[in-house]
Amino acid sequence: MKKWSHLHIDVDYCSSDPGIRNWFCDRTSFTPEDLQPGMALSYEDSGGLFDRISVVAFDDQKVVLRYGNTDYTVHEDKTVVKMDEGGRNYTNFLLHAVLEFPE
Repeated sequence: MKKWSHLHIDVDYCSSDPGIRNWFCDRTSFTPEDLQPGMALSYEDSGGLFDRISVVAFDDQKVVLRYGNTDYTVHEDKTVVKMDEGGRNYTNFLLHAVLEFPE
């Protein structure tokens, strides 16, 4: 089994104008050494829409995160997990957790 190298918290955003299709991303990255169970993750959120994310547990193959009242597991078979979405000032925002496995 592969061992993950980075956990990324991505806040993706684009204009809600249907003629504009450019997406941008605020990416905050963590290595396994950066994480501890119970810790809150500080991540960049341009829109200021999203709540706290905390680490529930992790091992070499997966990371379990808590956002709101829901636990999300990111692993090799599901490397991208959408945790929330919202909008502000004519901009759409998406919150994802992404687990990176080296080739």
